[in-house]
Amino acid sequence: MRSLFWFLALLALAVGLVLMVLATRRAQRPLWLAGAVLLAMVVGKLFLLDLANSGTVERIVSFLGVGVLLMIIGYAAPVPPGNTETQSG
Repeated sequence: MRSLFWFLALLALAVGLVLMVLATRRAQRPLWLAGAVLLAMVVGKLFLLDLANSGTVERIVSFLGVGVLLMIIGYAAPVPPGNTETQSG
């Protein structure tokens, strides 16, 4: 049962990443925000539920791993410009 929750979390993480990359390429900010919300829910689940009964080393590795992943996402899929930013620039 526990492996099912990890699989669903990884699936949601992959879907969020794909949404954010597609939204960046198509310049669709609402789609990017949907991917960001999905990633935030996965990270919240990781920290609040999955790491509740884990040791210190596991928490440190998880924080570093999620931080690196979010940096990669920020590089690969930056926020597309909004409507006011595209009109003025």
